[in-house]
Amino acid sequence: MWYTGAAPVEEPHGMIGTNMQLPIRHMLILLSLAVALASIAFGAMLVLVSPQELAWWGMLVAYALLFVIVLGLSTILATVVRVRVLKQQLPMRQFIRSFRQGMFLGVLVVAALLLSSLSYLRTWSLLLLVLSLACLELFFLLSRSRAT
Repeated sequence: MWYTGAAPVEEPHGMIGTNMQLPIRHMLILLSLAVALASIAFGAMLVLVSPQELAWWGMLVAYALLFVIVLGLSTILATVVRVRVLKQQLPMRQFIRSFRQGMFLGVLVVAALLLSSLSYLRTWSLLLLVLSLACLELFFLLSRSRAT
């Protein structure tokens, strides 16, 4: 893009200075492909690799793949339910909200599994994690700077 000297214009989807916006259908298709690839990789990792032989970076890859799977599945499911079933308006806003909540759910699942593998998972630690993510979501919902 050429610099025109004009001030950046805020787009309806909240990004400044970009005119490139994928339709929500294309984003869901790309997210579905990412989930499918992550699922295949995670399944191959479960079948082909022994947990005793796995180095620290192998566990990092496994947790990252699981995060992508949880994020993608929850985002796709929540967006479809909100837009198609509940007939809520502004599909892009619903997608952004679903993506954010999918990230929180992915963090919750991965953190719980990580705490469990370190033998630190207790009721109170899980409750504290859920409460902190709920406060973070409340901050985003009450924020006036973002419309999602």
